[in-house]
Order: sequence, then C-alpha cells, then structure tokens
Amino acid sequence: LAGVRSSSSELEGSITHTGSSSVFFEVITIYGPRIIFFCLANWVTGILHIQLLVSHIGVESFTQQEQQEQSWLSHQVLSSRNVTTTSWDTWYWGGLEYQIEHHLFPRLPRESLAKIAPRVEKLCHDCQLPYRT
Repeated sequence: LAGVRSSSSELEGSITHTGSSSVFFEVITIYGPRIIFFCLANWVTGILHIQLLVSHIGVESFTQQEQQEQSWLSHQVLSSRNVTTTSWDTWYWGGLEYQIEHHLFPRLPRESLAKIAPRVEKLCHDCQLPYRT
C-alpha cells in the first residue's frame, strides 16, 4: 500500500536518528556545548511532540481496511484536528495549529494555511465532515 510505512522503515529511521545524533554528540568535545546541544535538541523535539499529540488526540484512528474504504479527503480530515491559538502562541505552533489544512496541503507554506482555512471549513461542511478545532 503506497504511503504506509513498514516497521522496517520505522526501525531504519530510528537507527539513523540515533546514530547521527550520537556521532554529532561525539564531535562536540567540550562538555558545555555538549550539554547545550543535548538540552536544545530535546527541547525542540519535545515541543514538536506536544504539538503533534494535541493535533491528533481525540480523533478517529482507522485500520488499513477502513482507510482504504474512505475517500482521501475524509481520511485526512477525520484523522486530525486544528488547535485554537491566541495571538501570542501562534508563533509557537508555527502553522501546525492548522493541522487539517496541513494534512490536505502538506507543501503549502505555513503562512498560507490560515488563508485557506475558511475554504477548507466550508468544504468540510459541504461534504458533511467535522471540522474540528
């Protein structure tokens, strides 16, 4: 099935990440910068992890068979949700607060996601799909 990752590719990605991080960590020989690198890397990864969790909690998950029975649009909309942000934390989300739009248009620049949100919401309404925020 195109687009579905196998467990071997997940394992390869984990090994590559761990290996490259370990090599980079070893290249930094002074302990101060090592600690800074470790803390920054984990902080950034943690922020992204929280954003992805919030954007996907409380939505449906589907078996491979169920996914094949859905339209592409319905699967993208049903498997994600947008996050309501305030003016001060929009920067923190970096466009990922528009997760539905991001799922539908993954290559669209993040500053354009807010512009297409009203059109996507109308499309969801017209197709009787929930537009979750």
